Parts: sequence; C-alpha cells; structure tokens
Amino acid sequence: MLAVSGTLALITFFVLGFAFHAWEIAWVVLLVPGLLRRWVSFDEPKESPRSGYGIDDDGTPKPYPYT
Repeated sequence: MLAVSGTLALITFFVLGFAFHAWEIAWVVLLVPGLLRRWVSFDEPKESPRSGYGIDDDGTPKPYPYT
C-alpha cells in the first residue's frame, strides 16, 4: 500500500481537479501518503541507539559519515 500511495494520491488529485473542479480542496489528498507513512512507522520497532554510527579500527564508535 505504501508503494502505490503516492501514485494513487496524484491520480486522485487530478481526477478531483479535472472532473469535479475541486482544485481548492483536492490538494489535501496529496498529504495522505505522508500521513499514512507516519502512521505505519509508529508500529515499526525502534532503531537501536547505535544506528548511524560506525566502528573504528580500534573498536571505538564514530558518527556518520565514516571518515
């Protein structure tokens, strides 16, 4: 559903705009994919606190980007 939500929102936007001349309110449809992604992300497990960090050659963590 998330993969096609942007495309469906765009198609719905144009259908509402051209068929019903509802351009003033049709833009709200474009917000739905972002809200859907936010809603689904609350159910996903949280990332570990070390995500975004690399491990140096001597074993010490270092922040991204790994330089």
